[in-house]
Order: sequence, then structure tokens, then C-alpha cells
Amino acid sequence: MSNMVQLYIREEDQTFFKLGRQMLSVLIGGNLVKSEINENLAILEAEESGQFEVNVATMELRNIFLEYTWNYGTDYRFFIYLGGNGRYVNLNLEKGSDPEMEVAVRELIQGGSLNTYSAKSMWTCVSLDSETYILKVMCYGNRYMGCYIDANVLLKPLERLDFNNHGFAVLVDGDENVAAVGRGGRCWNERCIIDAPFKQAPFRVRIYMDNVGVYGKYVAVHILLLILGMIILSTMFVLNLYLQRRVLRPIQRFADNLLKFDGQDQLVYDLTENELKELEQANEQFRNLLHQIRRLKITLYENELKKQKMQTEYLQLQIKPHFYINCLSFICQMVELGYYGNAKKMTHITSDYFRFLFQSNHDFVEIRHELAHVGNYLEIQKLRYGDGFSYYIEQEEETFEGRIPPLVIQTFVENAVHHISMEKLEDITIIVSLEENGGGRYFNISISDTGEGFPEDVLDDLEKNKALETIDGHRVGITNCIHRLRYFYGDKGRIEFYNNPAGGAVVMLHLPAEGRGKNPDGGEN
Repeated sequence: MSNMVQLYIREEDQTFFKLGRQMLSVLIGGNLVKSEINENLAILEAEESGQFEVNVATMELRNIFLEYTWNYGTDYRFFIYLGGNGRYVNLNLEKGSDPEMEVAVRELIQGGSLNTYSAKSMWTCVSLDSETYILKVMCYGNRYMGCYIDANVLLKPLERLDFNNHGFAVLVDGDENVAAVGRGGRCWNERCIIDAPFKQAPFRVRIYMDNVGVYGKYVAVHILLLILGMIILSTMFVLNLYLQRRVLRPIQRFADNLLKFDGQDQLVYDLTENELKELEQANEQFRNLLHQIRRLKITLYENELKKQKMQTEYLQLQIKPHFYINCLSFICQMVELGYYGNAKKMTHITSDYFRFLFQSNHDFVEIRHELAHVGNYLEIQKLRYGDGFSYYIEQEEETFEGRIPPLVIQTFVENAVHHISMEKLEDITIIVSLEENGGGRYFNISISDTGEGFPEDVLDDLEKNKALETIDGHRVGITNCIHRLRYFYGDKGRIEFYNNPAGGAVVMLHLPAEGRGKNPDGGEN
């Protein structure tokens, strides 16, 4: 209740201060509305103004001040007093003139007992017969604007507080005179529980409660809280006993028997009719879970074997001892024939080529490194076979740091070189680009040549995802590469094989750009 009273006083003080500031602002003038007010005030001040003009100006002022009536309510009564001719104008339309207040205002203004210049100053208390009002008058030049309100009106918000017929609110002035008494005010042995002053009005708010009402409710609330606490404790005790017997003990026995599980999908727990039916369901679900775990272990074991097989085939592709021996033999021949420049070039290229093979033990490598390795391979082949073919490699800058499984491009390039016919010049083209498709980013890798293309039976097997028949150790790399891409990308990756109508074979790889993993050493693939 104390907080409510403090909030009420704070809001009323703000209203009183705001009223004083706005009245002074009206008198000073400035905007269009205030200019209209000044024009009408000038008519009321002019000695030559007729009664009709005075009446019109008065009505104009009252219409303009309707906004104040709407904002603050009809209980706030505004007026204007013109010191030059002593004219008093009531600005409220719905209320008539109050002669007693008019006389009091004239006396206060003419007697100079009002502080009419500061909006922060306290309102003045005015007593008329049996009623008490508070008054605020602001002055600018010889013009005065004021507002007054009945003290009983100030108590209306406090009457909404629930005193339960055991209390009431009053307003007292500085001399301890009662200015207003709220509804329910009576004479008894009251006790003042709240005494708070206004800052803008010359009143104090006091809340009185009789002792029976204050302490009676206090004791009753404590008794109710005590009874409620005992009920809650009793309920918790009964509930705890029930949970112990019907829930917690069966669950504990069930958990203990889980530790005795014999590993044969059977639990040694005796499910009786008096126990929880949910435990029987949990028992069955646990058996199913164990069965699924066993199947998952078998699947993971088979996948691991498959991965090891792919890695073994991948290592076999890396080693290729006959290619290594051929490169060394070719370098030796060039030295014997005096082609030292080509021998030096061949040595550097071969060194870089095998360095990449021996270091590519990660699941993913950067595409630019893969393309550099493919370029070394093609340079070696050109040195070995002369100008039987040409090649072109293009990579978009956005794909430089992209990562793919190693030797993916190399595998299909080797296949293209293997089927080169020395009877005509052939071209091998490798293009890597980035594509936005379906909200995802993909690497498009195209490997094409101008040779004879894929045989129809091979192309048919590739389109049907069949394993290619091995011929003299060839085609193992393509089959292994397809398996590796499916292992790493699943359904997100795609490989297309087709023959170019203009001649030659085309391999198109569509691989997710986000398909990165972690290298075994902890680095990012």
C-alpha cells in the first residue's frame, strides 16, 4: 500500500508541475495556437471592445482550452485574469462561474501574496466555506492564468485502495487542518500507518487503519500460511512414501538387474503384476536396443573393412613401381644422349610428382595442389611421348582453397592419356569452377579429351553404377575413385560420364564445396 501511495503522490506532483509550466508557456506565446490566444486576450484587454466582441473572444478561448479539459479532466478548472482592466474569464465550458473563487483570486493577486512566476513553486491552499481548494496562478506581464482543483478530488484515486472497511485516507495542510476525508472516514481509535507529503501541493496524505483491522488480518494471514505449510508437508510425505514403494524401489531393482545382464539379450528382472508396466516396456526396448547396437557394430565393421580395402587399392595406385622405373630409365637415356636440359627438367618434375604421392596421406587436399600434380604428370608424359597430345588446365580463383579427395582428377587424366592415339594430335582439357545450386556450393570439375571416347559397353556400365571389368590391371583406378567419392560425399556428390558429340570422352564431377574434414594430424582438410 505504501508503494501505491508514493506512486500516486509522484504522479500528482508531476501533473501539478506540468500544469504550471504549460500555463506559463501559454502566456508567453510562440506557436500558432498561442498566437490565437494572444489575439483574443488583446480583445478582452481593449477598452473599446464591445460586449459582442468580448463574448466571441471568451468563447474562442474556451474552445481552445478544451484540449486542457480533455487532458486533465473537468475537475481542473482554468481561468484568466487580466490585470489591466480586472477582467476575470472562466475557461471551462461545462462549469459556470464560481463567484467565491473569483473574489479569492482577485484578492490574492491584488494583495501580492502569490508566487506567480515559478512553475516549481508549491500550489496555494484556498478555503471557501466548507470546501478546500489548491490554486496555481502564473503571470506574464499583466496577464494571469490559473487553475484550481477541489481537495476532495485529489483523494478519489486513493479511494480505490482496498481498506476492507478498516481504514480511510485524509489530506491535511501544514497547520494540521483536515482538507479532505476519503470515503469511509470515521472517528475511532485509528492508527496512522502512512504519512507522505506532496512536493507541489501544501498537503500531506495520511492513511489511517484501526488496530483490529491491521493486526487481525496479519494474524489471520500467518495462521493460513501455517496451515497451508502443514498441508504441503503432509502431502509431500505421503507422496514420497508412494513414490518409494511404487516407483523408486522397482526402478532401483530394475537398474540393479541391468548390471547383472548376461550379454545374451535377456534380462534377469522379474516383472510381476504389482510392478510398473512401464518397466516391462523398458525391458523390451532395451533388448531391441542391444540388437540394433549389434547390427550397427557389424555395419561399422564392414564399412571399416571396405574403407581399408579402398585405402589399399589407393596405395597401390600411388606406388606404381613400373611408372617410377620407367621415369628413371627415361632420365638415364636422356643423359646418355646428351639431353641434359630435358633430363634436368624431367628430374625436377618427377621429384615433385612422387613427393606429392608420398605426402598425400590425408583424406582431402587442396584442388590447386591436385592440379599442380596433374600438370607434373602430363609434363612427364609429354617428355616421354613427345607432342602426341596437348593439355589445358583452368581453375577459377574461388576454388583455389577448395578441397577434394587426392588423386581424383589424376585418375581420370591417366585414363585419358592411356587411350591417346599417337596417330593424331589430341587435347586434354581440365576446368574447375564453382557453382551455386539449390542453396549449396559445388565444385564442377570437367576432364575431357578429343580421343575416341568411352566404348558403349563401358559407358553403359558406368551409367548403371556397375564395377568395370579389369583389363591388364587398368580400370581399377576408376572403380576405386567412384567408391571413394561415394564414401566421402554419399548422395551429395555426383559423377557424369558421356561422350562428346564432336568426339572424345567427358568426365564431369559435381562435389560439395563444404565437404571438408579433419586430417589425421588434427589439421583441417
